[in-house]
Amino acid sequence: MKQFPAGQVESSGDDKTYLPAERIGVLKRGDTYYVFEAGDEQVMADMLAPSAEDVLAEAKGMKYARIEADFQAAIAAGITVSGITLAANDSDRARFVELLTLLREANAPEDMPVTIADIAGTTHRVTVADLRRIMVQYGLAVQANWTTKAARLQAVQNAATIDAVGAV
Repeated sequence: MKQFPAGQVESSGDDKTYLPAERIGVLKRGDTYYVFEAGDEQVMADMLAPSAEDVLAEAKGMKYARIEADFQAAIAAGITVSGITLAANDSDRARFVELLTLLREANAPEDMPVTIADIAGTTHRVTVADLRRIMVQYGLAVQANWTTKAARLQAVQNAATIDAVGAV
């Protein structure tokens, strides 16, 4: 059996062996083609079957992608506090920090009304005191999303079996 990288041809100098086409078998795994004498297909397939480690690594990769997709979906859905769903992406979180900083620097009274917009763009009038309470709950919810993601990623990393990966 000889192994040929995709796009390359094996040359063994002057000592070449040729077989009729009906006696040649080819299997492709990834970017590599394996050429062998016909009749050895099952032997080749068994030799090229992924190992248990490869299968576990692929399952972990798929689970990592699922965890990231779940996290992104939670961020895209926003965080609901006191009946107001607030956008939760990085730029929105930064805007809320800027607003709270501005109100603190301006020594805004706690009963002063401010306007915030929810994820759909609908405006809501709340007091500075209410805004601070909403922002604390919002921050805790965002942190919970991050903590959940980190815990799930760690559980996948520690998983030693396909079943353990599936349970995450």
